[in-house]
Amino acid sequence: MQASAVGFRQHLARGLDWPRSDLPEGEALLLEQRANWSRRGVARGGTLLVTESRVIFEPNSYEASIGLAQTAWSREEIAAADVAHRGWNPISGALRRRLRLTLGDGTVLLFVVANPSSVITELDPMR
Repeated sequence: MQASAVGFRQHLARGLDWPRSDLPEGEALLLEQRANWSRRGVARGGTLLVTESRVIFEPNSYEASIGLAQTAWSREEIAAADVAHRGWNPISGALRRRLRLTLGDGTVLLFVVANPSSVITELDPMR
């Protein structure tokens, strides 16, 4: 029993350091922050990356193991960035203020991050 508990802890530790794919040459990383993507009523864990040309969500190892893939949006796709008001669903992360990205087609993306305002500040110069 003890050995399986150690193995489980090691698995969790690897999940926190899930290796990212390399950014293309010339694409500078401006911000990297742990985040949960509120998607279909559930907050999915991972990392939010902001580069000069894209916003990227990289899922942690658990989310990747159940099929969530890296997703990226170009800066041209993002029409607005602001802070969403709190809601009542604890599973989606709505009990906290979330980063809200609105795409040009009207799609709304919600991310639980430690400081949504810092991400918004980093996104503004990209426009």
